[in-house]
Amino acid sequence: MADDFCTAFYADRLGVLRSTWFWYLNWSGRFSASVLDAVMGTLGPGVLSAVVPLTIVVWLAALTGFFRSFLPRLSNRILISLALASSSLFCLFLLTPDIRQSLYWGQGMRSVVPPLMMGTVQIVLLHYIRSREWTSVQLWLWGILSFAWALVAGGFSETYAAFQVAALTISLTMMLMFENPKFSSTTLFLGTGLLGAFFALILVILAPGNAERQSFFPPPPGLASMLAISLKSYLIYLAELVNLPARIAAILGLFSLAALAGSQLKQGRNARLVWIVPSLMLVFTFICFPPAAYGTSEAPPNRTLILPTYFFIVGIVIWGIVSGNLLGKKQNVLVSTLLPVLATVTIAGAALIHSISLYQSRTEFIDYAQMWDQTEASILTSKQNGASQVLIPVTQNWASLNTPNDNPRFWVNVCMSRYYDVQILATTESISPSP
Repeated sequence: MADDFCTAFYADRLGVLRSTWFWYLNWSGRFSASVLDAVMGTLGPGVLSAVVPLTIVVWLAALTGFFRSFLPRLSNRILISLALASSSLFCLFLLTPDIRQSLYWGQGMRSVVPPLMMGTVQIVLLHYIRSREWTSVQLWLWGILSFAWALVAGGFSETYAAFQVAALTISLTMMLMFENPKFSSTTLFLGTGLLGAFFALILVILAPGNAERQSFFPPPPGLASMLAISLKSYLIYLAELVNLPARIAAILGLFSLAALAGSQLKQGRNARLVWIVPSLMLVFTFICFPPAAYGTSEAPPNRTLILPTYFFIVGIVIWGIVSGNLLGKKQNVLVSTLLPVLATVTIAGAALIHSISLYQSRTEFIDYAQMWDQTEASILTSKQNGASQVLIPVTQNWASLNTPNDNPRFWVNVCMSRYYDVQILATTESISPSP
């Protein structure tokens, strides 16, 4: 759909590296996203059916390892971590404002999901490094990996590039304040990662193609206007996180499940984390809004809001673990009875409500897929018969993306025409193709 045809055309025509360079010069600095687009375009549409399930499985594994690092010396640690990971992903998909563009559509997903997964794995690697002793050579190899990892992750989107710099800066500052000695495997890993994040942000910002893309939007606003746009859209976003009973139940259930896991930890947590964790969660979620306000003078597209939602979800889990750990010291009825019941009832209730609506929507996807199979067959048949142009019916897609129209210069028409190597025009009437 939409952009997919353009990226696939240039990937097939120029190859992976040259098409990445083409988009960097002519449209966007998201170099990592352009590489992924080119790879998918080269592989063809046949692989797309495996992308979403494979993404979910890999993401689930990364999150399981992430939560496992927060639950040391806990019996059934892997099982509990898997429960937290699966519940977190469920809540994420439920709370994300536009899950269709954020996960189901390849062009939307590739800018927001891969960096989130890479950031999660980076924290797992940091925990692994901190748990062992390393030689100087090994430490510097880890540093090179951290630099490259952050560089690639920052190349997926401007929003994540800015967030990554802020997150690593805060983390490194905190480690320098509390870590002893000052130079350690942790500070080396975070420092080289921060350097890679800075390089990624610079590469994204300095891309020549940004000027072309920026021409479609007003000039960047001043600092006061940018903060006003960011704050307004951020408050609207927070309000929409809790505007449905299923969402409230999912958040409450995830917090309760995390608190239940935290109550089993034998090692006590610092009580100050009860307010530090939610404070950082609010900071990290807000950081995702100024880049869009600066670049477009408006709120971020809904598909990019999976980024702050992910930070919100992870923050809820960590906050729950810390709170449960403090409650667990008392071993009262709240921990032993109320938390298990609350976690079970709320998550099951939210899942039931959401699953019913999701199942009922399946016909929309099936109908569109069948319609598109027929449309593409008519395009290929007409082209084989020597037609110079093909008329296709207009059908709105489930991702609410632009569709072709009767203007041959409209960008979707241009992309599709290049992809199929025949002029594509759309009509509101269902017209049989003719040579």
